[in-house]
Amino acid sequence: RINKDQVEEVTSSSKEIILHKDEAVPRGEKMDLMGNRQALEKDANDMQTEDNKAHQNNLKQLCRICGVSFKTDCYKRSHPVHGPVDDETLWLLRKKEKKATSWPDLIAKVFKIDVRGDVDTIHPTQFCHNCWTIIHRKFSNTPCEVYFPRNGT
Repeated sequence: RINKDQVEEVTSSSKEIILHKDEAVPRGEKMDLMGNRQALEKDANDMQTEDNKAHQNNLKQLCRICGVSFKTDCYKRSHPVHGPVDDETLWLLRKKEKKATSWPDLIAKVFKIDVRGDVDTIHPTQFCHNCWTIIHRKFSNTPCEVYFPRNGT
């Protein structure tokens, strides 16, 4: 027997049951109530999964360093946060006799951001071409102004 402190509406598979204060549910009905609860929990989990997928898709559109959307770049240029540097950057580093050959090392040196422990479901996995240009300017010693939007991302 299940006692209720307040009025509750519970929908079973074939009929609607209305429980009033201190009213009991017969034992056979108990399984239907548990089944409804499990169905609600399953729906909540499905919604959570959909929210996580939408969040991850949104992360794919953002720069890991400055937070700007890749949609603002008409050429759709982006670079991976993890892995080896591209050929152009590698050539520049060799020219300057630098030892770093991976993006996490360069990002840590230039922006003071440690991306080694990033989790793909939480952090963006790409950085924008503007941030790539800043890295290049840092190692090529090009004296020029850089537009770097600092927002709270």
